[in-house]
Amino acid sequence: MRPTDGQKPGAAARVLVPLCGKTVDMPYLAQKGHEVVGVDGVEAAVWQLQRDSWLKFETFQAEPSAESSGRRPGFIPAPTFEKRRSGYVFKTDTLGTGYYLDKKAVKWFRDTRKRISVVVSDFLFLAPGDIGMFDRVWDRGALVALRPEDREEYVSTCDSVLEPGGKILLATLVYDQNAKKGPPYSIPLAEVQRLYGGKLGYAIETLSSVDAREEYQTKRFKNLAQLTQKTKNEKRGINQHSEEGC
Repeated sequence: MRPTDGQKPGAAARVLVPLCGKTVDMPYLAQKGHEVVGVDGVEAAVWQLQRDSWLKFETFQAEPSAESSGRRPGFIPAPTFEKRRSGYVFKTDTLGTGYYLDKKAVKWFRDTRKRISVVVSDFLFLAPGDIGMFDRVWDRGALVALRPEDREEYVSTCDSVLEPGGKILLATLVYDQNAKKGPPYSIPLAEVQRLYGGKLGYAIETLSSVDAREEYQTKRFKNLAQLTQKTKNEKRGINQHSEEGC
């Protein structure tokens, strides 16, 4: 992760790891001096991470924020019930009558000594008020695991919790999707550009491209992209690295 906007090399950053599972990347990043927050929907993976990485988690629950989540507004006013809306509940509450985003309590697992936390929640429902803001996002297997119809919402959620000047490091696979169904799904550079370089305005830089066919023995192509978010009034950017496997 390269420094940006005056951040010195090696400076501590707050790093988000979406769909983290039990990845050893989080302890590694924490050992480098960063504060690391992972998000996963499966609690069993968190306990496995604790056992594998010799962590000692304390647990607590936090009420969900009323903020909009990604591309989903937190509240849609409606005088009467019109139809069912996925992810929403119709009721009268503090904002009036209408559809409220049905966000659940956020469960935290935190090892303050090693500066590692994991949030058990649906990532697509999270907002800055739930998990805070981040300097970096490390996506190693999150975007490729999501259904194509969820990609834009996922990207929007990542963007909403990234500080101005923050960066996203993205690893993807590219292969013939007709030959194999996902997940993991094929995410070619053109799709990365569509998701991050369109309305969000990120610029994309390829970090490297490696032929990994001998290593993986399957027809697929790995990409690693770094997405750089500049200050609000500046253009944003993305860097990319890729590996090809067969």
